[in-house]
Amino acid sequence: MPQNFPVEALEEICISLLYLEEGTAEGCIQPLNFARHMLPLVRRDHFYISGDEPELSDEEDTYFTREHPLDQAIMRLYVAVGTALDEYRSQAQDRYDDHIGAEETLEFGKDGTFAEIDQRSRDVSQDAEQSIQALSRWVDPNSIIADNLRRQLRDSSNVAHSVQSQIRIRPIVARWYEAAGMALGKLPDVLIKTADRLRLGTDIAKIWIEEWSAFKKRLRSLGFDQIRGLADALEATGERLKRSAGRDRTNVDRQRDPEIVEAERRVREMLLSGTEIPAELGGKVESVIFKHGEGKIRRFDDLLQLRNLQSLSLLNIWLDSGKLESLGQLSNLTSLSARAKDISTLAQLSNLTNLTLVANSASDLSALGGLSKLTRLSVIANGASDLSALGRLSNLTSLSVQADLASDLSALGRLSNLTSLAVQANSASDLSTLGRLSNLTSLSVQADSASDLSALGRLSNLTSLAVQVNSASDLSALGRLSNLTSLSVHANEAHDLSALGQLSNLTKLSVSANKARDLSALGRLSNLTRLNLQAAKVRDLAGLGRLTNLTSLHVQATMVSSLSELGRLSNLTSLSVHTNEASDISELGQLSNLTSLSVQAGKVNLAGIQELGKLAHLRIMAARDLDLAPAASVATLEKLTLSNVTFRNSALLEKVEIELVGESWEI
Repeated sequence: MPQNFPVEALEEICISLLYLEEGTAEGCIQPLNFARHMLPLVRRDHFYISGDEPELSDEEDTYFTREHPLDQAIMRLYVAVGTALDEYRSQAQDRYDDHIGAEETLEFGKDGTFAEIDQRSRDVSQDAEQSIQALSRWVDPNSIIADNLRRQLRDSSNVAHSVQSQIRIRPIVARWYEAAGMALGKLPDVLIKTADRLRLGTDIAKIWIEEWSAFKKRLRSLGFDQIRGLADALEATGERLKRSAGRDRTNVDRQRDPEIVEAERRVREMLLSGTEIPAELGGKVESVIFKHGEGKIRRFDDLLQLRNLQSLSLLNIWLDSGKLESLGQLSNLTSLSARAKDISTLAQLSNLTNLTLVANSASDLSALGGLSKLTRLSVIANGASDLSALGRLSNLTSLSVQADLASDLSALGRLSNLTSLAVQANSASDLSTLGRLSNLTSLSVQADSASDLSALGRLSNLTSLAVQVNSASDLSALGRLSNLTSLSVHANEAHDLSALGQLSNLTKLSVSANKARDLSALGRLSNLTRLNLQAAKVRDLAGLGRLTNLTSLHVQATMVSSLSELGRLSNLTSLSVHTNEASDISELGQLSNLTSLSVQAGKVNLAGIQELGKLAHLRIMAARDLDLAPAASVATLEKLTLSNVTFRNSALLEKVEIELVGESWEI
């Protein structure tokens, strides 16, 4: 099997299609739409036409050719998917745009949201399968209502499998995530309404009364917690991806000569189709951009005839060393984004000033050292352990490097012109060389093997710092960075946060320090407007009440028993508190500007909440015997979310939207 073949993604597509007949007609649409788009993509990127096979850098690797039995099977599946989808659209008179434009696709690296989607979709598919099996044991096989519920559960499982495929395959298309989220978002209410129609003694034998009661509780958890949680994560991801794509393309074409823009569009199409490019047309082209998954350039030599080309992105193909070297013929090329397994010939592109490179298979980065004109470099090379070549790039002002095998960062210390640096090197234990980069204004460091942050204290020009060094126990060096306005620090071995109290210019702070016990130093940060705090050992919030400029606060401190300190933060508009010990939130009634409040606690008393004259959204989590009566007096309240909560007096909130999540019910 080829090393990069998307086996898991293809398996999940097949599973989502295999059980479509057991779902509803409406539930078929999202898996069919996704398969219709992705199956040709898999075929285009992983099955090669005879004579166009790739050069393999790994002798143990292989590749598929067209007409391979698997290729033929994918084609048959694609035809079947198309037939089913066209039949549905014909009957439903549905119109759908199959086209995926370049502007909709983008690359995206490792991200926590994708990990969340991965786990949530697995949970949904597994629990839906278990519910289908349980339902089959208890219900009358002739019950139409029970059959509907089974099909709706099958829809949930099928879409979850489709989601599993989406997060494993590229390109990323924002609207696919949103479509899956919308498909799932409709299911919880449908599931519960169908289940409520089932009757004991008719649809379900009375001997199963206890089992059925427990099943309905689990079904609520599946629908309103797991499925809706997955739907929310998918829709949020789609929105975030669209914003990311938008930032890359902000009205650039509107500011350029329309004739050049049109020429570039036509040349892109010709490169993909293999049509010869007229010299006059090619001479107008300044920029050619291909993103991942946008097909294959049929006549690569034609690309080399674009002599006025200045900017080139070839993220749709893997470049071998020969093709990479040939780009050196483009003497005006200054900006390149590319994927390559072997970058040994990269030095031929000596005029580059901006380079984005994905080269995870490359173990040798020495060729980069010859690109002396580079001012911006972004490189992902997790197979490389030696970064010494980067030290020769003295003109760099911005560098992003991901190389988890690299243990020595000393070469980076020679890049004295850097103003922005992002480095992920989880094998590196020594950060001392970074202290020499005195011109840095922005620094992001992820180095799980490191523990000493002292060198960072010399970077006096920093305004933004993100540090993920969980083994670091001493944060004192950070206290010398007086120009910081934004700081994110993950150091779960740190006990003492006092140094952070010296950073008087901070406006944004995120701290994860689960061994810290005293937050009082943070109370000196009077300019803070946003604070995110995770400190599991803290027993009181003393000092936070002095942060009167805060507008947003998130506190996860499970041992805190009193929230009175937070009642002094009169400018807060958003507050989230997670504590297992506190029950009295009456002090929060002084927060007259609060519009959003989220509280997680074992037992919550809402007395005093009626004073919150602007509160629109209230969320309570993991509470027992919650009296909702005080909330009825909050005239501005629009939505109440209860997650794993038992409650009373919901009838008093007639005009409020109440959302129940997980094991939540009225007593």
